[in-house]
Amino acid sequence: MPDPDNFVTACLQDLARGDQDAVHRLLPCIYEDLRAIAKRMQPRNRAHSLNATALVHEAYLRMAREGFEGLTDRAHFLAVASTAMRHIMV
Repeated sequence: MPDPDNFVTACLQDLARGDQDAVHRLLPCIYEDLRAIAKRMQPRNRAHSLNATALVHEAYLRMAREGFEGLTDRAHFLAVASTAMRHIMV
């Protein structure tokens, strides 16, 4: 099994080179991390109607619209995704 950190970095590099299929490799590898972030945000904002899955999907769609260029590695991707989720929750 490949190292998840290196795999995400490779997918992001592939995306930067224009390989749009890399997004299909990236999401399954990072999805559970995104859901964990979203679940941690839920208790702070119970008034918000989005569940964790919907929050992940909305954040990912926003990131995809803006493009993944400039994202360097797994930690950077998760930080940007976390920020996107916070913006959605507000």
